[in-house]
Amino acid sequence: MGNYKTEHGFEIKHRSSDPPSPIAGEIWYNTTTQTLKVAPNIAAWSSGGNLPAARASGMYTGTQTANLLAGGYAPGLSNTSVTYDGSSWTAAPNLSENPRRSNAGGGTTTAAFSVGGSIGSLPPTANTVDTVEEFDGSSWTAGGDYPLGVYDLEACGTLTAGLGSGGYKTPSDPGEYINTNADYNGTSWTANNNMNTARANYGFTGSQTAALAAGGNNPIMATSETYDGTNWTAITNLPATRKMHAASGPSSQGLIFGGLLAPANTNTAFLWDGSSWAAQPNMATAREFLHGSHQAPGTAGLATGGYVGTTLQVITEEYTASATTRSVDTS
Repeated sequence: MGNYKTEHGFEIKHRSSDPPSPIAGEIWYNTTTQTLKVAPNIAAWSSGGNLPAARASGMYTGTQTANLLAGGYAPGLSNTSVTYDGSSWTAAPNLSENPRRSNAGGGTTTAAFSVGGSIGSLPPTANTVDTVEEFDGSSWTAGGDYPLGVYDLEACGTLTAGLGSGGYKTPSDPGEYINTNADYNGTSWTANNNMNTARANYGFTGSQTAALAAGGNNPIMATSETYDGTNWTAITNLPATRKMHAASGPSSQGLIFGGLLAPANTNTAFLWDGSSWAAQPNMATAREFLHGSHQAPGTAGLATGGYVGTTLQVITEEYTASATTRSVDTS
């Protein structure tokens, strides 16, 4: 047998015991048990605390342990907001302007923004708005208006470095798909280069200078692209078309989950690692128009609310991926 270091460029570590917190992908030889060990990243979904009221199609942002939802259907057009601490949801101050659905947002539970949306209910009237509101953890106040009225857009980033893209722009429902893209500095929006593909109801996550867009409607698609703060670049398509799904994590570990995989809701999830998509464990409940967690790390996501068919949901599921020690044998 050849020398492992010569063939692979590194030497397998010899340890008398397994490390308490192994690094994902780490390999070592346990000299006490005489066992080769590896630490793959093992992912799973688990139940979290239910929402105080069913909700779908609102803005979402934050992490698995500090999450914010506002607007949407809860049920009916809503201006309410709630925050999550990793175990339970708490009512937060209402949006300061009209109840709305199909808005988007970014930031944290103490420094967030909500952008756009519709103050109309169901088709044929959308009544799109360019409204932006900012949240400081205590109240919502007016921010700088978005460049146009739009709903079913997506947003990510922070309050002072936000990003809004895509959606529908006309008063009818559905409206005209757009690919416009704008940056927010906490005061005003600046138009930037358009997305390659006009779309609405897509998975969107990351930051103002490193964002990931995947899937969506125009019509239902698998088309995906990334943004570097200036330009959009096409990447490998999602393994399957979907729309009305949610997203979590940075662009280099972007998790896409749920949505509509026509003609039915899906519970599947895929992780983008910067070069390819990999299937992840399924959520327990297939649903669409659910909410995610833009600011979460790639190893800890959140899926909240949504629709199962026409029924609003209170469900929260938590995604966790961690390096887990496994023994290697010949079987």
